[in-house]
Amino acid sequence: MKKVKILLLYSAILLALIIFFLPKTQLYYQAEALLAEYKVFISQERVIDNGLTLGLQEGTIYYDDMAIAAFEAIRLRPWVFYNSLVLEPTELSAEMEQFVPRSIDWLKITYAVYDPLHVTIEGSGAFGSVEGSVALFDRNISLTLTPSEALLGKKPFWLGKLKKDSEGGYRYETTY
Repeated sequence: MKKVKILLLYSAILLALIIFFLPKTQLYYQAEALLAEYKVFISQERVIDNGLTLGLQEGTIYYDDMAIAAFEAIRLRPWVFYNSLVLEPTELSAEMEQFVPRSIDWLKITYAVYDPLHVTIEGSGAFGSVEGSVALFDRNISLTLTPSEALLGKKPFWLGKLKKDSEGGYRYETTY
């Protein structure tokens, strides 16, 4: 039993060292190059490698030369068995305000080894709250939006295209 504990301890230390010395900054720039193929750009950000996490501070997200949002912080935790990306206070651009209220408090995307076929999505902001999942094997996206009064007051055209559920939320499902 003692050998098993030591083996687990050494395995955990080795995993922590691998994550710590992983070239996260270079991987981020490679991911940024891949996003550029889809005309998505992140600029003016500061990239900070904190050892076990990677942080982006105060950047702007562009789609096809149009500013979409300015974010305060993005934290990426590449912990092998549990990976998450957290987008914290974000202001959407004035052009996006006609579709949804401007502020996003947080958005979290999680992938875990204990559920390898799903990516979970959670978030909240002036629009209300959203939760859902991406089924990787089935290639299916399912999101449930619980709208805020501010969003319902704007009466966006896209809200009518979502399915209303019995609990007052709106459901979006698609296959990719």
